[in-house]
Amino acid sequence: MSRGAPRLLISAGEASGDALGAEFLREIKEIHPGLRAFGMGGPAMEAEGLEVLVAADRSVVGLTEAIRHLPASRRALGRLRAAARERRPDLAVLIDYADFHQVLAGALAAEGIPAVQYVSPQVWAWRRGRVRTLARRLVAVLTLLPFETEVYAREGLPALHVGHPVLDRATAAPGRDAARRRLGLDGGGPVVALLPGSRPGELARHVPPFAAAAGRVREAVPGTVFVLPLAPALPRKDLDALLSASGGPPVRVVEGGALECLVAADAALVASGTATLEAAVLGVPHVVCYRVSLPTWVAARLLVRGVRHIGMPNLLAGREVVPEAVQRLDPARLADPVVEWLRDPGAAEATRAGLAAVRASLGPPGASRRAAEAVAAMLDRPPVPAGPPPPTGREGFALLAAVAALTVARLWVAGRIGLSPDEAYYRVWAEAPAAGYHAHAPMIAWWEAGSRALLGEGARAVRAPAVIAAGLATLIFHRLARQFAAPRPAAWATAVLATSPMYAAGALLAVPDAPLMLFWIAALGFAADLVEGERGAAPAGTRWIGPWWGFGIASGLALLSKYHGVLLLAGLVLALALRPEARPRRWIGPAVAAVAAALLFWPVVAWNARHDWISFALQVRHGFAPARGSAAARLGQLALGQLALLTPFVPLAAVGLWTRAARWRRDLPRGLLLATAFSLPVVLLFAASAWRAPVEPNWLAPAWPAVLLGLAAAGATRTLRAAAVLGVAATALIHAHALHPFLPVPPRADPMARLTGSPELTAGVRSELARLQGGEGGAPATVIASNYKDASVLALSLPGAKAWTGGGAGLPGAAWVADLPGHGRDSQWDLWGLPPGAEEGGVVWVSPAGRDSRPRFCDEPGRLEGPEEVRVRYRGEVVRAYHLWRCGAVGSTIPPPP
Repeated sequence: MSRGAPRLLISAGEASGDALGAEFLREIKEIHPGLRAFGMGGPAMEAEGLEVLVAADRSVVGLTEAIRHLPASRRALGRLRAAARERRPDLAVLIDYADFHQVLAGALAAEGIPAVQYVSPQVWAWRRGRVRTLARRLVAVLTLLPFETEVYAREGLPALHVGHPVLDRATAAPGRDAARRRLGLDGGGPVVALLPGSRPGELARHVPPFAAAAGRVREAVPGTVFVLPLAPALPRKDLDALLSASGGPPVRVVEGGALECLVAADAALVASGTATLEAAVLGVPHVVCYRVSLPTWVAARLLVRGVRHIGMPNLLAGREVVPEAVQRLDPARLADPVVEWLRDPGAAEATRAGLAAVRASLGPPGASRRAAEAVAAMLDRPPVPAGPPPPTGREGFALLAAVAALTVARLWVAGRIGLSPDEAYYRVWAEAPAAGYHAHAPMIAWWEAGSRALLGEGARAVRAPAVIAAGLATLIFHRLARQFAAPRPAAWATAVLATSPMYAAGALLAVPDAPLMLFWIAALGFAADLVEGERGAAPAGTRWIGPWWGFGIASGLALLSKYHGVLLLAGLVLALALRPEARPRRWIGPAVAAVAAALLFWPVVAWNARHDWISFALQVRHGFAPARGSAAARLGQLALGQLALLTPFVPLAAVGLWTRAARWRRDLPRGLLLATAFSLPVVLLFAASAWRAPVEPNWLAPAWPAVLLGLAAAGATRTLRAAAVLGVAATALIHAHALHPFLPVPPRADPMARLTGSPELTAGVRSELARLQGGEGGAPATVIASNYKDASVLALSLPGAKAWTGGGAGLPGAAWVADLPGHGRDSQWDLWGLPPGAEEGGVVWVSPAGRDSRPRFCDEPGRLEGPEEVRVRYRGEVVRAYHLWRCGAVGSTIPPPP
């Protein structure tokens, strides 16, 4: 319970809800005398102490009616949401008025305010899909009818049958004679009550046919008196005008007093709604009537399934206890049953017997008290804010099967595509996976070394860890998404993660992005627990420290995968800054996380300390060193890369999430909080980097899982579905093109061209080696490539070659492959250097064709021969060219490693 008196937001949008809310307020104030309530209501609720911020006069039914009142509804919604954000109620009680309150419940859930729906919408009759939405936005439903709880139980939303307040009103109602005296109906003739509804639209649609039917009843049964209770929110002058224009018999209009009118009546015409149940409980024979606009009627006929009746007594009985007239309100159709009841006491008694059975099915009185006790229990034990139901076993099995099938398909594709230069680079590095090197942290090298030890050589063995990591990341992400969202948005968000081009490529290629995403998503799960703060149920004992341990370990593993992992720490700091109540009160939690991450990352730090911090320095130079060209062009390329690789829907939706977060500033719901805190630092850092140097699009990949969680939590199913469909199509095209090129992409611009060239290049280098070595007995020659990628490709593709990694021993007659220090970007080759004495057999120099392809280390006359040109073709077009130079024994003229 909150400190001090509890605060309730209570909302009722129509007269019947106002009456129900007044009874509820009266009861809950007996339990919590100091309770303060504010919200939307009418005069009855205001009399019970509600601070009315919005008047309950927005009652509309139907499509065209709702459209006309949409601006007023939006204003009411905005005012209630602003008040909730400012006053932070302990709980919201939303009474009836289903469509408006479904939207309000979503807004409250976004603010982290738990909400209870009092009076279930008729989900059992139509739009059953609303149950899933309500399960995501509400913490409970208080139902009036006994069969309604089953509908919500299937979706995991707690539902409590409290009974119907009409029983309490019937118990408190005066007797028949007393009611007639109060209404001035002492003449002794038959009395017919006309209840056209409590909404202005209902008044306009029902009063004319009711008046015409009253005329037919008066003709058949002279002396019949008609009484009509006017709802407090309805204008008397409008009713008088309608009655006058109808030309019917005199009607006694009563301000309020609908229950007294029914108690006094022998029969009634009643607009479908709560009043029909009141008539049933009081045992008044009545005709259930209703009319809506034509578009609403057509839509209802299309949407409502499996429901034969609209009258509540008939629904509860499962048969027609009282007649119904829907849409076609013919005066004879309305009047004839009333005339029969007034003339034939036996017919009236038979109808009353059916209504008595309906009353018995509702249970005992005391509904308002039970509702108040249920809400009071929630105030005493604050409910967890609205969230999705836990995943079912069937859902988990389907996800596991889908991920398994996708993983098998990726493993198949992985073995049919040659390694890219980057993958060859990591594969060679795995020969000596030190705890850190010039460009990246060591996780991918460790994984590849282990995979090759288990699975042997080949592209599939190299890529297997990345493929499996992507499958695990997908499962973890979906489990996390289901903490925030209903099944559909969670499933679509997972589909975007698994199939969009950015993640599909990272899930297939053996690059550091795969382990980074696995541990990043795992860290997000622990961060979600850490930012829950006081709003969640604190684990007992010392289990509260578990999320800190988990976040520290996941962050350390992410740092070992790629130095991007440090942004997880920035994201958590930002999240805690945005949610002050979640900040730890004890230092031990953050200390545990820091120690766990530091212990895991310590080998990399120690290695860099021994090598002049070269790896960290390279990252800074690579990301922020000044480059030629326009900063605006680089930023534009980075943005276009995100739109292409992730589909335009997610980045554009992310801008909307960030805008909402900036507007709210505080009290952010957990989904929006994670989406902002764990994406903005990544985006801002690499946008700043792109201002000075080129940035690869995949560097921003860690930003988007949190955004996808935020979109799922916000229920952005359409956006996620569109992104997933477009992502699947693009990824399928890319994979199909990789296996059998068919897209009309210029060969030089085709990314698949990067995977070709090793056969031609390898054949050319072998030929130059044969010339240089002069037979089997010659000294082994050295192959030096001018950049680390070509060196790595040759190291894997030259038969009999062995890459020198600074610690191995060469094979007699083998060709050594290395990258020359000082040529191209720094890499681990610079640390390994060349094997002792390798220069004595001569050197084959490999460099991309260009003006500077000549080796600088072989200037002695007569020593240098070449160049021989090797052209790499892809789809019939030359996409790359190399110059191969031969240099005889060079002694010690090749610069040593630094």
